[in-house]
This record gives sequence, C-alpha cells and structure tokens, in this order.
Amino acid sequence: MRPSRPIPATLPWTAAMFLCVLLAGACLRAWAAQESVDASIKIPVVSANVAPGLIMTGPSAQGIEIHVAGSAQRIQALQESRLEYVLDLSGLNDGVHTIPIIPEQIQLPDGISILKLNTPSITIRIDKEIRKEVSVTVYMEGEAAPGFHVTGATASPGKAVLGGPLYILKNIEHIATNPIDIAGASESFKREITLDLVENVTVLFPSNPIIAQIDIMEKMITRTFENVAVLGRDTGFSFSISPPVISIDVKGPANVVNTLETSEEFIVYLDLNGLKPGVYVRRATIVLPVTTALVGVNPEIFTVTIKGK
Repeated sequence: MRPSRPIPATLPWTAAMFLCVLLAGACLRAWAAQESVDASIKIPVVSANVAPGLIMTGPSAQGIEIHVAGSAQRIQALQESRLEYVLDLSGLNDGVHTIPIIPEQIQLPDGISILKLNTPSITIRIDKEIRKEVSVTVYMEGEAAPGFHVTGATASPGKAVLGGPLYILKNIEHIATNPIDIAGASESFKREITLDLVENVTVLFPSNPIIAQIDIMEKMITRTFENVAVLGRDTGFSFSISPPVISIDVKGPANVVNTLETSEEFIVYLDLNGLKPGVYVRRATIVLPVTTALVGVNPEIFTVTIKGK
C-alpha cells in the first residue's frame, strides 16, 4: 500500500492568515459604513390644504435643501429615498407668502440629524385659479425646401381652455404649439403636437394633442427674360427678322422659371412654312413648360423678310 503524502505544516497557517485578512476587510467596510459623515440633501416640496379656487405658484418645484449628519450607509439610503416636505397652506389667501421650514416636520430615519437648513424658508405666491379660452397658433422652425414656402398653418382645434393662476392667464390671449420642424419640407403635412405651456398652467381642453396642418407650396414668381433670340423655322429660304429679340414675362414655380434659360422646353420662333420671298408681319410662337404661364411680351409683332435662295 502506497503511503499518503504528508500535509505541509504551513498550510493551516496560510489559511488562517487569509481568513484574518478577509475578516479585517469586512470589519473595515463595516466600520466605514458606520462612520459619521455629513451631506446636503434636496427634498421636493408638495403643497397641502390650498383653499378652493386658489392655486400655489413659486419656487417650491425646486424643493428645499438640508444639511444632515449620519452614517455613510444611512446617508446613502436617505439620498435614494422618496422623501418630501409637506407645505401646509391652511388659512392662506391670495398674495405672496414667506413660509419658514420647520425641521420637526421633516421625517428623517433614525440615526440622521439635521445640522442646518440650507433653505430656511420658501416664498410662494397664492393666486386665484381661473379657466380661460385662448386661440392656438402653430409655431414652426426651419426653412422649407428651396423653391417652396409655407402658405398656411392651422391648428385643430383652434382654441384651447387653460387653467392656472390669474396673474399669468390674464395676459395670455393665445398659446403656441411646441416647435414643428419644417426644414426641407416640399409638401403639405399634418402632425400631432402639444402646447408650449408656461409653469403652473395646464390644458383643460382638448384632452388630446393638437393636430397641426402645415400647407406648403412651390413659390410662384414672375420673371422677365430680355433679349431672347427669335428663331425662324420651316423654310428653305434665307430670311431676316426685325427686331431679332423679344422680352418675355413668365409666371410659374420658382424652381422652373429660374432654369428656363437652359430648358429645352423654352422656345421662341416664327413659323415660316410655305412663305415665298417677300416681307411679312408675324407674331412669335412661345413654347413654355406646362407649369408656367406667359404674362407679357414685347414686342408682339415682328417683320420677316424672306429672300431668294
């Protein structure tokens, strides 16, 4: 029978040392968690007992800040808790009020103490709460595609009922939507959009988002083309035209009108088919793209002299 290998004498000592290190680390962590620290904590404020027909406004949305002391572990838990301070507005009428913060009303866990009130008081305004119907305007940002522009912007419904403090709503006659981006748009479209509300104002009607209708069309322009050559067509004779050029006023989409000079659809000519040598008076034929219209010409009459071959 093969004898078993002896266990080294140093093994129990090594294991003991490793265990001591682990225990020491755990003790240090536990000690650090219980060590007293201080920190600033922000607490949201909620109002209570506002008299009917009144509404509170002011900086309470930012809450209050207190400086506290306690173990690191409890401070961490406090920062992650849903703590709030209830501001009792019983008996207060409309007007501006400065209300002191009462430390005893801040419900802190055991082991946490308040060192200082960084926010010792809150100044609020209490005002009459009213309803007001206002018109809705559509607010747009950006520019439509080149050659296009906005011809109209309407909201449906066109009116909204707002609720809020009298001192805010009394000066509001219309409410704008949140921005609608029209950058690069080349056609009309609809979009659901909410209203751009100021603080302490709510929408009572409509309950659904506003439907904005944005109407976009091509820009229509009128442009004069001067010194356009007048051509002669369908003759085997030599000829001359007087005057040799014409001035033309054209109306149509900007993208089309501004490129007429290079368009193959833009032609000015006199039809000389069947004319024998002699002198003739003729009107020019002007061919334009179908989306444009001829507004004016100068001159209207041309003298054509047809010579022999």
